Amino acid sequence: MPLANVASPALPAVLHRGEAVELAAALTASLCRERGLRCLFVKGPAAVAAGARPQRASADIDVLVHPEDMDRLLEALAERGWFTRPFEDGMGLPKHSVTAYHPHWPCDIDVHFRFPGLDADPAAAFAALERGSGTHRFAGVEAPVPPRGGLVLIQAVHALRNLHTDSHHMTNARADYDFLLGRGESAPVLPAWEELTPLLDGTGAWAAMEPFLRDAYPEQAAGVSFPAASEDWIRRTFSSYGSTHKLVLLARAPWREKPRILWRSLVPSREALAVVDLSLLGADRRTLARHRRQRLLRFLGRLPLAVRQARRQVLGR
Repeated sequence: MPLANVASPALPAVLHRGEAVELAAALTASLCRERGLRCLFVKGPAAVAAGARPQRASADIDVLVHPEDMDRLLEALAERGWFTRPFEDGMGLPKHSVTAYHPHWPCDIDVHFRFPGLDADPAAAFAALERGSGTHRFAGVEAPVPPRGGLVLIQAVHALRNLHTDSHHMTNARADYDFLLGRGESAPVLPAWEELTPLLDGTGAWAAMEPFLRDAYPEQAAGVSFPAASEDWIRRTFSSYGSTHKLVLLARAPWREKPRILWRSLVPSREALAVVDLSLLGADRRTLARHRRQRLLRFLGRLPLAVRQARRQVLGR
């Protein structure tokens, strides 16, 4: 449901995604400036401009906000007619962002209050990324961005999160990771080790970044005693299948909770179905029943792989 339903200005009949991304970022940056909200634009065009990501069209905008300012930004966007996308809870993965969409815009705004792989307190991680921040211009509007080392860190962590998950993000993740390591046509200039370590300390990203640091800075990383990865990070990098996450959650839940988890998995709510198809928010019961059957069939098709993945995670084998 929308936080508020205030009409937005009329838009051109055809707003191309590239234009929409620039304008959505400019809108978000302007709202943050007007209301005194702390934000940093990560990934996307800002990362491309900093040489932290290969040239590629962005499908949405990613903005990291100070956790205390999260609700105020969502309210400001809602006043401009932006709705929040449904979120499927019940997979045991902590929420890290809220996605805003507009019925007439061909892009989303992903509002992050934390970033997976950054295990420090979200406010402390934001402060570390804000230190030494710069700006990037979106559609003529100046927007705050982390220092180049911070953009590289975010881009590397995001690639590592999707590198081995068999998800639709895996292709871009591999391209981004290879780009950062100079395996493509153009090799970026990585930040100095001394520039990156304060960011790793401040964001708590040492564990998540270990593979990248060993690949990109082998000599320096050889002397580091890396901490163990968090449970959240292990689960996010282990599999992108919701069925695997639900099986792990089911296996670890107390017996009194198992029936509820099983019911929510087999008979998902309207909001859970609408995560991938917004039209289902207003669908009738027959349509919802058809989509539930289709989802159950997909679950059964993935079940053997999901069971193997869940067993390895729960039992370690």
